Amino acid sequence: VHVGPQWRQQRGPVVPADVFISYAWSSQAHQEYVRLLSSHLHLLGYDVAIDAKLDYGSGLTGFMRNAIDAKHVLVVADENYVDRAEKVPGSGVAIENEWLRNSYDYRPAKWLSVLFVNNPSFRLPAWLDAHRPKGFNFNADSKRENFPGSEQIDDLWRWIEDLPADKSNATPMRVVKDRAVRL
Repeated sequence: VHVGPQWRQQRGPVVPADVFISYAWSSQAHQEYVRLLSSHLHLLGYDVAIDAKLDYGSGLTGFMRNAIDAKHVLVVADENYVDRAEKVPGSGVAIENEWLRNSYDYRPAKWLSVLFVNNPSFRLPAWLDAHRPKGFNFNADSKRENFPGSEQIDDLWRWIEDLPADKSNATPMRVVKDRAVRL
């Protein structure tokens, strides 16, 4: 499947999502986790494309094509995602990865990032591993009482907004909130 600039011109005008989330339906709990992440991003003001929002009967393949037009793609890479991308050619994850792989070179360098969940070895599909995209560690470690939270969401927000990862000169959210109230 070729999804370079010629294919995009044939499609006509498209209103791209701010963030397209690519993930595997690993378990009910994982799907709920991804929907919660989507909700957090939506509350931050982003239009998020996620398959959970599809109407019954809508074409999943057509929906997956929206990834190439999204401003950002966030791959939620749990171990099942990597296995399905690599070993199950007809799966939704494998098809979506094909679209992403074929589009990657036509998109800006910061277009795609990875969120690692239940993936302590930080595995990626082989094609993506070669590109070494920005990644976010959302792996939970209950033994160390290390649970992803607001700091990781802030890092994700900084990636979407193309802000520097260095927060040393950043204005604290409390100050931003106080200033917004005064306006």
